[in-house]
Amino acid sequence: MIKLNQNDVNRLQRKFHALEAIDRDGLKKEMYTAGALMSRDIKRSAPVDTGNLRNNVGFEPKENDLTVFSNAPYSGFVEEGTKFQKAQPFFYRNIEKGIKILVKNLEYRIKRAIR
Repeated sequence: MIKLNQNDVNRLQRKFHALEAIDRDGLKKEMYTAGALMSRDIKRSAPVDTGNLRNNVGFEPKENDLTVFSNAPYSGFVEEGTKFQKAQPFFYRNIEKGIKILVKNLEYRIKRAIR
């Protein structure tokens, strides 16, 4: 038989409340921060001819979702290249880097909440 004293139950409940707060507030904040950082890094990495490619990069955070985009119609051709033009990767590597940072930040928040 396992017995829990009331102090342990109270501590566990506080930890669950802290995790719920991460779900509501922390996730939203981390998603917004990640979107801003990814968008910034993509703009910095985008090749510049007229500036249109850079100007069409952005992000849109939603409740539990994040969209980072490049709306220039030729974005994919620049990223992947064509038979006439060498690839100039600027988008996906920054998305991958941003996702890794987002995961680390969320892991840190979770560990801090359950201490």
